[in-house]
Amino acid sequence: MALAKLSSSMFFSMPIETLKKGTLASRFTLIDENTPTLTAIYLHIEGGKVAFIGTDQHRIYRYISDVVIDDPEKFQDAIISDIYLKGAVDLIKSQKVDVAIDTSYLVMRDNTTVYFGRLLEGIYPKISHIVDKKDDDEAMGIQVSRGEMFDTLNRMLSLNGVENNRITLEIDSEVVTVHSQSLTGEICEVFPGAFSALLGKLYAIDWVVYCKKPFKSPFHVVKYLSRYTHKTAISNSRLTVMSKEAVTFQYRDYKDNGKVKPMTLDAMEFIRRFMQHVLPSGFQRIRYYGFLSNCNRKTKLTTCLRLTQRVVKPKVKLTAKELIWKLTGKDLSKCPSCGGNWHQILSIVPQIE
Repeated sequence: MALAKLSSSMFFSMPIETLKKGTLASRFTLIDENTPTLTAIYLHIEGGKVAFIGTDQHRIYRYISDVVIDDPEKFQDAIISDIYLKGAVDLIKSQKVDVAIDTSYLVMRDNTTVYFGRLLEGIYPKISHIVDKKDDDEAMGIQVSRGEMFDTLNRMLSLNGVENNRITLEIDSEVVTVHSQSLTGEICEVFPGAFSALLGKLYAIDWVVYCKKPFKSPFHVVKYLSRYTHKTAISNSRLTVMSKEAVTFQYRDYKDNGKVKPMTLDAMEFIRRFMQHVLPSGFQRIRYYGFLSNCNRKTKLTTCLRLTQRVVKPKVKLTAKELIWKLTGKDLSKCPSCGGNWHQILSIVPQIE
């Protein structure tokens, strides 16, 4: 088998520690050879530096080294078997390694030995939209020491049964906690102060809330929102047929000129959709802020009305009958059949025979 001839100008030098960090991506690759590119480590250029990526489509390992490539346009991206790359790197004893990549091979050489491996064919999944690094001024992520996090993840991945290892990231008050648990052990480590750093960055931004202009008027906006804040998910009048197995209701099909159509759902599916409109415990539909918040409403709302020279009307408590009349226009004192007044029956006189 003839190998491609590589000139010295095609090689670039890389510390062995950098290669070892890059090959840690092998812990995140797939074992299933039906998708060969995901069993490999992807070498490419990011920001003019050599980078390593490994993924199983659920987790991503990305390491951007300090090795700068003078002419990134001439750099050949490589998809290389993780088993080969890690095995070769583990055998190298030199502190620095010369690396070259052509269209078919990745070659590494130290003082005494040359290692080479054939590149895999195919296209590596594009994940730049997931892991793209933003400028420091735009970054909103929590920042912790890369070295500390790297050492923490190494300790966690060292647990036996790594395929069953689950690592979670939790943010609580002032502390970022990284927790790892597998069938054989458990590790929990914290990074104090990281959350405070994030809050400080967020508070330093002059936030501007964008409120889009309503289509008609503020009244229509409030009326639209009130349907979701003060009413149930579906009114009884829309329910047409109900049984133990299914529910039929009416809906408006806006794709068909707003025509009202019937829809029948399995009873459990109807309940599932209905429950999506029920807030979990501890959540509120409406939260009041500023002068309308609960602690300020009585004092500051009165002050706002006085400053705007609005008449403060005394609050009148309505009876249930008056409230229903105001909201629905229905008079509970009138009989819905004949329209006459209701009469209170004190007692029934027994019939005299």
